[in-house]
Amino acid sequence: MSELPPPSIEPQPLPHVPGVRDRWRRTARWKRWSAYSVVTVVAIGGLGAVAGSDDEPSSVQTIDAPQSTLTVDRSEPPSSAARSVDDEADSATSTTAATTIAPSTTGPPSPTTTATPTPPAATTLPPGSLPALEVLALIPVERETPDGYNRELFGYGTPVDGFGCRTRALVLIRDSLTPPQIDRVGCAVVAGDWFSSYDGVTWSDPGEVQVDHVVALKEAWDSGASRWDAGRLESYANDVDEPRTLRVATGAVNEAKGSADPVNWLPPDEAALCQYLADWVSIKARWGLAMDESEHGRVRNLLTDRCPDQLVAPWAEMPPARSTDPVVPIPPPPVATPTPPAPAPEAGACDPAYPGVCIPPTPPDLDCGDIPFRRFQVLPADPHRFDGDDNGLGCES
Repeated sequence: MSELPPPSIEPQPLPHVPGVRDRWRRTARWKRWSAYSVVTVVAIGGLGAVAGSDDEPSSVQTIDAPQSTLTVDRSEPPSSAARSVDDEADSATSTTAATTIAPSTTGPPSPTTTATPTPPAATTLPPGSLPALEVLALIPVERETPDGYNRELFGYGTPVDGFGCRTRALVLIRDSLTPPQIDRVGCAVVAGDWFSSYDGVTWSDPGEVQVDHVVALKEAWDSGASRWDAGRLESYANDVDEPRTLRVATGAVNEAKGSADPVNWLPPDEAALCQYLADWVSIKARWGLAMDESEHGRVRNLLTDRCPDQLVAPWAEMPPARSTDPVVPIPPPPVATPTPPAPAPEAGACDPAYPGVCIPPTPPDLDCGDIPFRRFQVLPADPHRFDGDDNGLGCES
């Protein structure tokens, strides 16, 4: 048998596989337009995201300032016009700064609010405080001596500290609830926040408030200050070291108060009554001032009925006497020359206006230096005018 030759195997061509471009051309037209739309939307969204990154809040810096919020955009340097506006704002009298809000893609910004100053809260009284009724009992009761009052004698506002500030400015600086703005020229206080306890109102304009002497200068004079020297009068009128002596008050309320005592005027805000009475009592006791009978009784009744538990905090040390007059050495007292006793009057020659002693009637007109008697009873006739202050006692000194 002859062997058959092996069959020849010819290579078969591979089947044709269409490429991406061929498949895309064979795709229906509506499908291709749909794909175009999807790609376009995605591309536009990506471009918007990239463009929105420029408005991110990372380019905005917020600086906290007292009572305001300042927003500063650091993307561009401030122009000269902007700097001039800022300079004017710095010199304004208002303490509220302007607010600038930069645009943001995270939503509408929340409004910026300015904190309203609140009146000082009541503080716990320090150790050593006494009931107001006990302090009241230490104050002498005397008739008032109103003669000779002159406000200029007190020298209110005369002292000037090392910065050129007078009494009113010092009290406004001391009692402002927020840091006050001060014009260095003449130490003028141009802005701040002050609480008037008399009527419970807070003011930001210094022109609306006055500095009140709780015990008015006229009341102090009538209560014993008429016997003080010039230095002590000046110290009382300008006592900024004791907050109870001088107080910021609404101008209209202070004018209504005038020089009245608690018999004729009380704070319109009843919440301030007890503290006002405690301050009144502490000032009178600290300065050794007296009360007349009606004043003493009125204060005692108010404390008993409405403020029985009111306490009086210890007061500050008395300020030293300040006087602009040069100190003049006091000469030694002259040697007293004994005066011969007045001749004994004849029987029945005693003036009935002086029942406790025997003083001859006029003429001649006698002075206290002509008689040996002191602090004796004087009836209204008083032909020799021994009772100069009309308190019923003659030759008291």
